[in-house]
Parts: sequence; structure tokens; C-alpha cells
Amino acid sequence: PTVGIVLSEPKMLVPGHHKNTETLLALVEAMGCRPVLIPPCADIAVGSPLLRERVTAAMAGALDGLVGPGGADVDPSVYGEANTASLHTNPLRDRFEAGFVRTALDCDLFGFGICRSHQLWNAAAGGTLIQDVQAEEVVSVDHKTGHHPVEFERKSMIYEEVRQRALRVNSLHHQAVDWAGWGFRVTGRVKDDHTGKSMIEATERWNGITTQFHPELMQDDSAHKALFATLGRRAHIFAALKSMGKSMGAPTLR
Repeated sequence: PTVGIVLSEPKMLVPGHHKNTETLLALVEAMGCRPVLIPPCADIAVGSPLLRERVTAAMAGALDGLVGPGGADVDPSVYGEANTASLHTNPLRDRFEAGFVRTALDCDLFGFGICRSHQLWNAAAGGTLIQDVQAEEVVSVDHKTGHHPVEFERKSMIYEEVRQRALRVNSLHHQAVDWAGWGFRVTGRVKDDHTGKSMIEATERWNGITTQFHPELMQDDSAHKALFATLGRRAHIFAALKSMGKSMGAPTLR
């Protein structure tokens, strides 16, 4: 199976310059899949909007799975808001990535979006983001470092994989999903006892999981290892069904 890794920065393509890219490549290969790097702004050389759609569809159609890594803040133009606290944004990058992810997930392959991708995938589906969770008083402490527990819905793919209602996760962000995008539902939250508010930490659609945390960086934990392995298993199922000419859909892949 071929699994695409959507990269948000050119440096992520350079060997030895981005550790997390190398981590994802190794994990995808360990799942028995073939990783393919999707460069940022891959459609920039295509002038016609119609041709861009065709190129994007062709790229997505060659995949059996998709992983979206962490990275820089999403440009608020993706979800129709002004920039109040988003850093180092790139509208061209986000336009391509949002369109590519929408197309890929509509092809029914399975996707796993992490941190920035958790935010972008929801925004691309019509959701919105909190641009600074601490400044907007959603949380009382900095979430750029450290760990904290997340509670999951029992009727969720994440719970089915980890078999734990709560899981200790890493925290490397200052933004968060405010409203989940169309087709996604909230399946993981963390509550701040001081503000009394909850922050979204995971969303799901029938063929995708997104997490604010980084399970790929916690592979020494059996629960995080099992969770991320969902990507490989679904990619193998998708590829097998596709090779037999069978249609893919929620009942089939569940």
C-alpha cells in the first residue's frame, strides 16, 4: 500500500533536516507500506484551476492512506477569519494542502492527521480554530510543552484501538480546533479545571482520525503505538479491496 505524507515545509523534504519526517517514514515502512512525500504547494506550477483539480485528484487516487504531520499554524483565511494570533502562516501552502486532503478523504482512503493537520483538516471541512488557547482563556496553562490526560468517547475508533477511556498525551501546540469540520465529530477532549472549559484533542470521520497530540512521538507507549498502527492496517485493507475492484465505504472498512 502507498501512504502519502503531506509536508508543509520545504525543509521537511531534505534528509537529515527534519527528524519528524524521518520518524514518519520509518513508521510507515514498518507498517509494510510505501511512503510517498507530498511536497508543499505541489500544484503551484499548474495555472488552470480545473487542471489543478485534475492533478490533485490523480495524486490522491494513487494513494491507499494518508498521514498529515504537525507543523506551522494554519492561515485563518482557510476558515474565513482574520489573523489575530497565528504565526508563520502561508496561504498558498494551506490552500493546496486543504484541497488535497479534501480530495484524498473523498476517495475513501484512511487518513491520520496530527497537530497542525488535525487543525487544518477540520478547517478544510468547514470547521474553525482557536488561534491562541491561552490568550483566549480556554486553558490556564501553556500547552506548548509537557503532557496531560485526554478523555475519549467510548464509541470512537480511538477507544477501540487503545481500550482506555483516558490517555496521557504530549502537548506541542498553542492553537486548537474550535468547531469540528463537516463529517468530523469530536471524540477526545481535555478539561481545564481553572477555566472550566474543554479543548478538543481528537476528531474522527468514518475514514479518518485527527489528534492534537503526536502519537508518532510516543511509540514506546503501547496505546499510542496501537493507535498509529490503525493507519497501516486500514491502508492494507483499502489496497486489497481496490485491487479486487470492490467499492470502498464506511460499512466495508469498519
